Amino acid sequence: MNTYRTTKLSKPQGDDPIPRGSLGYFRARNRHRLYSLVIDEFERSGISQATLARRLRKSPEVICRWLGAPGNWRLDTVSDLLFAIDGGEDAHSMQYPLEQAPRNDNVPEWTIEDPEQTVVPSQTETVPAGQLELA
Repeated sequence: MNTYRTTKLSKPQGDDPIPRGSLGYFRARNRHRLYSLVIDEFERSGISQATLARRLRKSPEVICRWLGAPGNWRLDTVSDLLFAIDGGEDAHSMQYPLEQAPRNDNVPEWTIEDPEQTVVPSQTETVPAGQLELA
């Protein structure tokens, strides 16, 4: 038997306190997005961790720790990393994910070669024997 409460994400309303789980979810989501941005730029740049360490005047151990996993980076740390990697900066924008229609993905996105051209057959559609092609 589960003894913990589950909460549903909902848009903040009035003076009602935001559940800690909701704040934690969006903090982790933002942390992972920034980490992915930094790692993607680092890998694309082709520089080494040693070069990045020298550019930032940090020890290689610090750079290894920063690039090893998402952490509670300060905004200055993200800015320093992105600029030191290739002279870039993060572009900010607002999104409202709780106002978007719920997603009901039937297959992982990475399995779709061209998501614009994908047609998922209905469950009632039948294919005659011998005409089924497997990729």
